[in-house]
Amino acid sequence: MFGFGRAVKAGFGALLNPSTYSSILRGKRKTAVFYGACHAIGISKILEQQKEFRTEYEVIVLPANFLIAHDQLELAKETVAKADLFVYQPYTGAGRQEFSSANLLRRLKPSAKVVTFAYPHCEIYQPFTQYPSHGMPKIEGVSYVDYAFGRAIIDGVSIDDVDAYTADRGLLAGHVEQLLAWNLTEARARETRVLADDLPIQVRFSDIVEKEFRSRHLFLSLNHPSVALLNEVARRICEHIPLPFNPVLKEVLPFPVLPIASHVRTALGLNFTPQKMQPSNYHQHLADYFRTVDPATFEASVACMATSRPWFKSLARGQ
Repeated sequence: MFGFGRAVKAGFGALLNPSTYSSILRGKRKTAVFYGACHAIGISKILEQQKEFRTEYEVIVLPANFLIAHDQLELAKETVAKADLFVYQPYTGAGRQEFSSANLLRRLKPSAKVVTFAYPHCEIYQPFTQYPSHGMPKIEGVSYVDYAFGRAIIDGVSIDDVDAYTADRGLLAGHVEQLLAWNLTEARARETRVLADDLPIQVRFSDIVEKEFRSRHLFLSLNHPSVALLNEVARRICEHIPLPFNPVLKEVLPFPVLPIASHVRTALGLNFTPQKMQPSNYHQHLADYFRTVDPATFEASVACMATSRPWFKSLARGQ
């Protein structure tokens, strides 16, 4: 998952090997260091496919900010200190301040270029999908659950009939503009927030979502953008460097791919054909899960979700 330049297949373990690490930093090319969540990995993969970028920079990808371990921190600091280009997502450290992007910024040499980019998150395509909450059990192998699907299963609907059942209920009726406004407001809040001792975000994505979410499939799941959106983010990063850019075709963050329900496609007026859902047994797995959920717990969780996402009110029993 983690890697750099010609040693990308070896992963971050290769970066921790002092001899390999030193040989990279002694190379003729400049060093580009990436730090962030999984998006930083995806962006680095796209930029490594750019001829001009690859000619100028050797890429080092630090472990994802939510996975980096304490025994990797010192070498991560040394790596950033030698960077000629630092591309990162501002990050508080999530309770681990030593892993914050602000802490790494202090290590940069004065001549280093810095490009910051926002954390892409969007719930437009899966408006009823969230982490299990308010006492609901976790689901093995899946981070998110589709509450609209769960409503149907708990109501005794078969898997084959869920799509028609949710369509008949018109779950997003009267909520579409609210859903769009909520997502754009959330995205812009992330893009304009400046963390303590950190830099403002330079590369944003909310304007792309606003203009193109109906014409292009921009998110494969809530936190995983498609290559269509990541190409645009990478293009804007190249403009800051500056270097030319050519979009890539293959997905760089292919999992997970969450389905877009037909009632959502209709309500939003989407003009593209969603990618095939993976894994293929997703619906059966989800149905088995919801059959184990206590209905009262489900209702409480829906009510909890509705306090911040009002369209969840349409999932309440009797609605």
